[in-house]
Amino acid sequence: GASDTLCYDVGGLIDGKAPLGQLKANEAGIITFEINHDESFDIIRKYSEDLAAIIIEPILGGGGGFPVNIEFLKRLREETEKYGILLIFDEVITGYRFNDSLFQNELDILPDLTTMGKIIGGGFPIGAIGGINEIVERSSPQDENQVLIGGGTFSGYPLSMIAGLKTLELLKKSQLHYTRINDEGDRLIQSLNHYFIDEKLAIVASGFKSMVMLHVMSKWVENPSIKEIIQYTDIKREAFLQLALFNRNISGLHGLGALSMANTHEHIIQVKKTLEEIAQPVSNSLIN
Repeated sequence: GASDTLCYDVGGLIDGKAPLGQLKANEAGIITFEINHDESFDIIRKYSEDLAAIIIEPILGGGGGFPVNIEFLKRLREETEKYGILLIFDEVITGYRFNDSLFQNELDILPDLTTMGKIIGGGFPIGAIGGINEIVERSSPQDENQVLIGGGTFSGYPLSMIAGLKTLELLKKSQLHYTRINDEGDRLIQSLNHYFIDEKLAIVASGFKSMVMLHVMSKWVENPSIKEIIQYTDIKREAFLQLALFNRNISGLHGLGALSMANTHEHIIQVKKTLEEIAQPVSNSLIN
């Protein structure tokens, strides 16, 4: 989820980098950088003495379904260790999405802290934090030097705990399903992009394995970079695409989203055919 105090430099904000609810003191303590850019490490080095932590999604979920290069993530781990900066992975979306584990295990990168949610709750509200003992134990109520006070009405909610545990047990037995939807997602992304490029439509499919997201731009750009996709994103045309999908019984919220183990090959083919039918009028629409 999100709230004002957790948002800064978020796409979609009309004026300024922070929402009105963001305190100026908080805003002053936040620095952003671009993924997959060498210049980002210059920023980290410049502020290394003041940076407490770097928080990053290994694959940007709400940020557009863009994977962070593994070389970038490995270098980020090296730089944070070098300067004594905590590295925090947001795996709320990627955790247990591509296999029965956290995505960091596939990357062979160990962050200091990891946030988790969604899948681990089995459909019920949940949030979890994991990390190395040296850090996590500092928040223990048994630690007299406790640095964090946390808790709430639904902390350790029994229904979420039971549903989450059973879900993780089932996922341990579901590797064939993981392989199937990961392959389906990769094929869908590739086939859609081939179609959009051949027809010179201002739409791009991004994602990784079973994560698939669509971006409608205001103009066609050959082989656009992430920066160009974001720069030319057309919010009205994206809404038009979502409406067209909804009218054909396909949820297009958040660009498209993630494939489910309940999705069959026939479902994926239907999504592809539908997008090919509506992509031209969406891309060429005169919405302004």
